[in-house]
Amino acid sequence: MVAVPVALLAFGLWQVPVVGHGVAQRVRMAQGFDREVGQIGAVVTRDPHTVLTFRDGRRLAASDALALVRGARDRTGGRVVMARIRFGFTVLAVVAGLVALIAGLAGWLVAAALKFGSVVSRERLVMVAALTWRTLPAVLGVQYVAIALGVAGVVFSLVMALFGDPGAILDDPRALILAIALAGVLLAAAWKILLRLRAAFSLFAAEPYPLLARELADADAPGLWALVRDAAQRQAALAPDHIVVGVTDGFHVTSGGVRLLPEERVIEGRTLHVPLTTLSLLGREETLAVIGHELAHFAGEDTVYSLRFLPTYASLHRSALAMMVAQRRPPRTLVLLPGLALSLFVTACFDEAVSHWSRQRELQADRAGAALVTPLHAGSALIRIAASDDLTTSVLRDDAARPMADAPHLIEILSRRMAAFGVPAADGHLQTRQPHPTDRYVRAAYARAALRARGAEGV
Repeated sequence: MVAVPVALLAFGLWQVPVVGHGVAQRVRMAQGFDREVGQIGAVVTRDPHTVLTFRDGRRLAASDALALVRGARDRTGGRVVMARIRFGFTVLAVVAGLVALIAGLAGWLVAAALKFGSVVSRERLVMVAALTWRTLPAVLGVQYVAIALGVAGVVFSLVMALFGDPGAILDDPRALILAIALAGVLLAAAWKILLRLRAAFSLFAAEPYPLLARELADADAPGLWALVRDAAQRQAALAPDHIVVGVTDGFHVTSGGVRLLPEERVIEGRTLHVPLTTLSLLGREETLAVIGHELAHFAGEDTVYSLRFLPTYASLHRSALAMMVAQRRPPRTLVLLPGLALSLFVTACFDEAVSHWSRQRELQADRAGAALVTPLHAGSALIRIAASDDLTTSVLRDDAARPMADAPHLIEILSRRMAAFGVPAADGHLQTRQPHPTDRYVRAAYARAALRARGAEGV
């Protein structure tokens, strides 16, 4: 996060006085040649044939000496320009390192505010997430640009120093060719990195997440819609705008955009996903308990968390993943490392906050869903889902191995297997961490303990 900026800053601070001293030396040499040109020019004006003796013992006519000194002055002037350019690259490394360091520290402060403020309340977490959403792309962008400029400054400064005299680049075509080739490589790498960053930053926008499912209109399943609306009304929750059904994902709700596959249609608003495979194994009361649990995320103080925070959280994860993929592909570069470290640190802080609140959210939702039915139905729904997961996975795996034309109806074959083998014993699944979009925790064990406390000894 700060190692690369500190390295750039340290290199620049080390080289600035060294390169600055070289610039001062060449300026003094150029000034000395200017004085000599003036002095010899005055001699030439009086008598161009006057013989002058140099310190090394050479003797030249004044006119020849004037031409020689003028040539040396012009070459020294070019070397002064090149030395100043190298000094500029060195100063660029200092400034860029300082800017990148400040940007990294600013990102760290945002992450620290997230880490320590998000456990105070869910409202604080939503507020900090909104702040992160607005500031993190800008911080990462500034840091990337600063580090790229700093690395370029270091590289060009070192290339000019390889020849001892920066002005040698003017005299040695090999040095000039090397500098041009290096500049081309850096520009090409910078362009590729820019394209990757553009793709990564675009993921900070709220993008619909893909879901293999189809939407059910009210006319397609009036009974299911009636049950969902009844559950929402009984717990003062917002009813979903869409109900979609699938076979590979579990029960969940989302307030972000959803891209339905394979039709590639995007729906917005509150969406309830219902897995047909699991739905076929539950009775009405068990289904009501599970749907009541999901709709509880659209009730009370959990509404803002579900509507505003979770889409932001998903976008941050997508962006961090995109940066990791970009860093693993060539050309690998130091430019991406600080931003990647900052993104992973911020994401880890979010994960910690989500872990803190999600367990409470899910247990509260369990209680809300259980309040709609008897404790026995609520507990049996969770345990049945956990215990039948292996059977459902087996059916889906067998179906995937068949040609499309020979694929049977999944719900029918699942029902037949359930009738033949029954629901597996629940005791082996009480520690199962059930999949959920925002958390994974041992719902079945917690549910059984809580429901037994309410007198449901049959659970």
